[in-house]
Amino acid sequence: MPDVSEYQINELAKDNRSWRVDWFGSVTYAERYHRPSQPMIEVQFSCVPDDIPDFNGLFNLKKNDWPKTKQIRMPVGFLPMFKIGDIWRNGLHVESPEYDVEYFDELSVGRFDSTLIKSGLPSEENGHYFLPVSHHPYHIRHTQSYCVQIETTTCSLIIPSVELIRFYFGSSSTLVSTLFDAPFSADKLWIHTEDEDSRRSPKIHLAPDISGRSASDIGRIAFSRAARSAAELVGNSCITASANKESVYPKAMFPFEGNTDLKVSGKWLPFDGKERGVFLVFKILSCSHPFPFDTLRYTSTRKNSSASTGRASSAPGRENISKNRIFSKARQEIKSVVNDEPDKTKSPRTIRLHTGNTQFPDLVRKPVSRIESEAVPTILISKEGISIISGSSVGDAGRIASIQPIELSSDIDASLSTRGNHSAAYTLEVKIFFEIFRKIQEINPSVSVNIVRLDPRQRYDFLSTMPSIVDGDGEISPACHIPENVDRNKKTASSRNRRISIGCAAGIYSTIYFIIPEIKPTADGNNEIELHCLINTSKSIRTNSDLLAAISMHFLFNSDRCNTRKEIGPGTTGIVFRTIGSKDCTDALRLSEYLFSQALPFFEFRNTFENTSSHICDS
Repeated sequence: MPDVSEYQINELAKDNRSWRVDWFGSVTYAERYHRPSQPMIEVQFSCVPDDIPDFNGLFNLKKNDWPKTKQIRMPVGFLPMFKIGDIWRNGLHVESPEYDVEYFDELSVGRFDSTLIKSGLPSEENGHYFLPVSHHPYHIRHTQSYCVQIETTTCSLIIPSVELIRFYFGSSSTLVSTLFDAPFSADKLWIHTEDEDSRRSPKIHLAPDISGRSASDIGRIAFSRAARSAAELVGNSCITASANKESVYPKAMFPFEGNTDLKVSGKWLPFDGKERGVFLVFKILSCSHPFPFDTLRYTSTRKNSSASTGRASSAPGRENISKNRIFSKARQEIKSVVNDEPDKTKSPRTIRLHTGNTQFPDLVRKPVSRIESEAVPTILISKEGISIISGSSVGDAGRIASIQPIELSSDIDASLSTRGNHSAAYTLEVKIFFEIFRKIQEINPSVSVNIVRLDPRQRYDFLSTMPSIVDGDGEISPACHIPENVDRNKKTASSRNRRISIGCAAGIYSTIYFIIPEIKPTADGNNEIELHCLINTSKSIRTNSDLLAAISMHFLFNSDRCNTRKEIGPGTTGIVFRTIGSKDCTDALRLSEYLFSQALPFFEFRNTFENTSSHICDS
């Protein structure tokens, strides 16, 4: 992973002078003839002498001695690269002076202790300026920019809002740019969370293309109300200012409330007759406030692109260039960072940002680890056999890959207890599943009834993802996919894998897997609710792979037949029951009673395969 000092900012490489990061200005969302993919923020630089012995000499200057400055607009995603006080020369980061380093122990932070102020306005109490231009002229062009002011026992602590954003949310450029993309939406940062042990050991599934380096910062946003408010404030304050036709200066607050030990670097300024009455923070070095978890596990994925899928693009005539010419090209030691839109087909490159400190000591004792996201396999069914193709392994035809035991959830109450936090997951079909689950328990108190998880990493016990089922001709079964994101103007639509809820009722002589798939609208506009039963009398379904194969065989060859049994494997029979209903969740009880009444002879576990007049056995 390359270091930030290896990258050259083209806008700073037009001369050999040294430039100091002074301040951050306004944010621009759109220009007259151009709307960039992310907002632009103005960064102010001032020219400083080379090999300066004492950087504190850059202050207390008369107006005639103020240095030459320049403003450069950068994408907000560049913010993690720039800290106030840093020195850049020939476009390269060369030095991070410490200035005055101070410790503020047991600093109280909260809505009553922290105040948002504008950098150029005086105190309302005594009329004195917190940042007098006689001692700090570098904010003079951005007096409307925001800072956080905290009164301590010895001084007023002033922290620029942009520095709070950089330190607490600058773990990746994607996180920073997402916060500026108002209005705030949690879906842009994480897909969902799983709380365990009273939220002290949660799991978070990051949104596609969100860096795992930001997992702890996003975890704080997800599990702390104060952090969520701080994250929302960034973009919302910008959009409000823009709507009011004001200069857009972002607001920011601390992402927590309570006490912390803060180590900062900056400059002492006079205030209200005291020579050291204000400490202006250039950069925060460390913060001890605890994160709202003891451990954190996360998943991280990339969006599909030509780069990630292995489709290489080549320039015309590239194949005619000799290998010698390609390999004789001199190695470029300095990588340029330009202020242009990136190629969307290219994978992002990670740049390491040196901090020189342990930013968050609390994370030293709190493991933050990556786990794999839910893997949706593809099931290939051909005359040679069944192949289960997963994200990490491929089974040969006729062989089963990745043998794993079937994972059962021992108690439905554990799933029901999450209803308050995950009400969006309780759709009509899921409610019907729970009702049927209870009815099976009621008529068979001695039968073991459990929820089945197809993947141990899925979000909910009761909501699995159906595998992609492919036949020998390469055709994907329509039963396993469901349409979404229909664009009526372009007459196009995308699809995704269907969700299914799976239960297992295990009797002495047979096991019944009952499945409620996600409702799929029919061609005539009806909402067809389905109950699928896989009845296994030979105990041939022993592993997760066996179950995946049985589900695939059933949906590929038997899902279109109602109330008809068909053999799908050794000692395994599938049957489907259907009814029509609206998507109104209040109708769940009536629909579940109807479906269960149709399947009742099987769930009584009496002579499961005895032919009856209402159930015709297909050969």
